[in-house]
Amino acid sequence: MWNRLTHFVSIPCTGENFRDGFHSFKTRVLEENTKETVAESLFQNPNKLHLTLGVMTLDDDKSKLLAIETLNDCKESVIRPLLKENKLKIQMSGVDIFKKNLSKARVLYGKVVCPTDELILQQLANSVRRCFVDKGLMSGSDQVTLHVTLMNAQFRIRKERKNKMKSSTTFDATDILQGFAEYDFGVDELSGIEISHFGLYGDNGYYKPLSSITIP
Repeated sequence: MWNRLTHFVSIPCTGENFRDGFHSFKTRVLEENTKETVAESLFQNPNKLHLTLGVMTLDDDKSKLLAIETLNDCKESVIRPLLKENKLKIQMSGVDIFKKNLSKARVLYGKVVCPTDELILQQLANSVRRCFVDKGLMSGSDQVTLHVTLMNAQFRIRKERKNKMKSSTTFDATDILQGFAEYDFGVDELSGIEISHFGLYGDNGYYKPLSSITIP
């Protein structure tokens, strides 16, 4: 029996620099794009920009408590040893899609890396995910595909479904990949990791947290 996913472990990427960079990117894409399938409804809300480390079904108090304990344990077993007392700054630069058919893209994302250590963000993400996999809260590989979703055909589908409109399940990203392949969204400091609730939002517009820890 399939269990509905309720929560995900996220790293918010909603700092001022990233939000400003995203706004400029969105404005330019809409001004310069020539493809009919590209519209404003495809774009992410800047208050929801994030990295996803994994998804979970937390459908009772026991599983929620285990997830909270696991996140807290990650701070001591993963984050402190890896970062020491250093802040973690990441750069978002360049865009890509998961499927290589540019004319039928479903998701377009920003690529992220720590500018002073190319491996540390990937190490942190993989290690945190591994903690949740080891506890049986997540399944699959320990490897995280680092990406910040910027455009998603599902965003348009959800918005237009409310207006009873039929929408395309893909969009043509050819112009975007050609014009913004190396676009620099800026550098921001990551502040924490959260267990976020699908479909619920806080006063700041980001996903409502079940629990959170600070970085470092």
